[in-house]
Amino acid sequence: MMNKTIFATTIALVMGIFIMNAPALVYADTAYGPYGQDITSGKVVVDKLVRHPVSGDYVDNLGLSDAKYGPEDAIFFKLIAKNTGGSTLSSIRVEDVLPSYVAFISGGDYNAATRVVSTTFTNVQPGTERTLVVQVRALPLAKLPAQKSVICPVNKVTAYTVEQGQDEDTAQFCIEKKARPQTVPATGDPFGIALALGSLPTLFAGWKLRKRSL
Repeated sequence: MMNKTIFATTIALVMGIFIMNAPALVYADTAYGPYGQDITSGKVVVDKLVRHPVSGDYVDNLGLSDAKYGPEDAIFFKLIAKNTGGSTLSSIRVEDVLPSYVAFISGGDYNAATRVVSTTFTNVQPGTERTLVVQVRALPLAKLPAQKSVICPVNKVTAYTVEQGQDEDTAQFCIEKKARPQTVPATGDPFGIALALGSLPTLFAGWKLRKRSL
């Protein structure tokens, strides 16, 4: 009788331990922050692309083996914020931190003190995306690091939502320190040459008229 009692007590203890740990087993893949709130970002996805300097296509990254920008070249980034969930996101705030060696030109709201380009997309429906194109310009040759012939900055964009946390992405591109080609006339003033060429028909007609009179 005592053995049956011990066995039943043991079974009860094992079942109790299993039941107490069941929530941890079921929700093991869910991340929780302070006070137990869910901080997983399962609905907002942000993608940052950089335009290829030769093809013009937008790509994820441009490394050392890819085509490179030069000093003072215009560089374009495309920031894409997506709602991959099943409900509307009231707003997605996108913040893009510009890297070193570029100057802001256009796209979004720019804070010169923090070098952050930002924008907010509102009422983003499920399965849709919003896009912002940011244009910057590479710094002049004299303002690039003297000790490096190629610089490959990496910059990060972050998308924040009220409902579903945040997401981030990065993009890399390279600037090659090469002097910009200068266009110099071969000889003389091109405008003067054009005027001279333009007067040839008149000179030829005068020569023919003089020949007939002789």
